[in-house]
Amino acid sequence: MIARELKWEIRDRLDQISINERTLFPDLSGLSQWLRRYYQQRPENSAESAERLTPEEERNQQR
Repeated sequence: MIARELKWEIRDRLDQISINERTLFPDLSGLSQWLRRYYQQRPENSAESAERLTPEEERNQQR
């Protein structure tokens, strides 16, 4: 079982190594699921989550 607080971090790390709905299910359904999650608002549970960057912000920093 995975703690609810770790869900976003784990999904982000899997995204970084290209394991996500888009690559596991390379059809329109997989793409739409990934887009929905990518643009979904993250819950603000703690101060730590406010300090974390979104995947888009991380990519922009790497450029």
